[in-house]
Amino acid sequence: MRIRAYRGEKSVAEIVDKSYRNLNEDSRRELEALLVERNPELTKLSKLKRGTLLRLPDAPGAKAKEGRGSGDPETELTEQLLDDLKRYAKVLDGRYAERLKEIDEQVLLLKDRTFKKVVGDSPDARVVTEALSGNLAEAQKATKQRRAQAEKLLAGLQKQLAERKR
Repeated sequence: MRIRAYRGEKSVAEIVDKSYRNLNEDSRRELEALLVERNPELTKLSKLKRGTLLRLPDAPGAKAKEGRGSGDPETELTEQLLDDLKRYAKVLDGRYAERLKEIDEQVLLLKDRTFKKVVGDSPDARVVTEALSGNLAEAQKATKQRRAQAEKLLAGLQKQLAERKR
């Protein structure tokens, strides 16, 4: 019996299709029933978490697809972690980019002629504007530092997992 990780498939039939090749309709139905029998958690597929290990049944005439999921569970989990880390890195980078864009927009607002006209020559307004400018510069610097640290950390984790996979 082989093991593979659940990757967010929408149905038991999809899991079977991704795990086996050259199935006729009867074999597919038989494997679906065996899969649910060996993995009762598949009855509540919508509540199943990605990465959950599934026991794939052996059936006469059913040939397993090679590649992902055909090896040992450690390799399968390592590949799943690598995929998840890559997705997380993209999401995180997007969030840092959004934050930096927000800061840039606020800096532009403080430099805007219309804003300066509205604020006028009030000494209090000037003090507040200067304080805001300083705070935004610090926020921008800190965000860039955190972004670089996160990128370095995630790249290191990905490298360690890739080395382990070999």
